[in-house]
Amino acid sequence: MQRKEVTAADGQVYELSWSGGTVWLNHPEGNVARFSLRAGIDIHSFPMAQDKGLCEDCSHEPDWERFTKGVLDKFKVTIPDEVFEQLGGGDA
Repeated sequence: MQRKEVTAADGQVYELSWSGGTVWLNHPEGNVARFSLRAGIDIHSFPMAQDKGLCEDCSHEPDWERFTKGVLDKFKVTIPDEVFEQLGGGDA
C-alpha cells in the first residue's frame, strides 16, 4: 500500500492511500472518500458517514474524473492523476 499526506486548501491534513485498484482519502477521524476500479466511488459528508448511510456522492461506476472533482469540491483536496495510473487505470 502506498500512502501520502495531503493538505487541503483550508489547511486540513488528510491521508491518501492506494493499493490494488482502490484509493482511500482518510481524515484523522476516519474515511471520507473511496474510489475503486471494481466497486465505484463513495464520497461522504464527514468521517464515518457511510456507517450512518450518509453519502455525498456514491456510484457503482468507477468514474475517476467524478471522484477527483467531488473530493476537490467537498474537501478541497487535489488527488494527482498519477495515483489513478498506478492503480492500472490507464490515462485519467
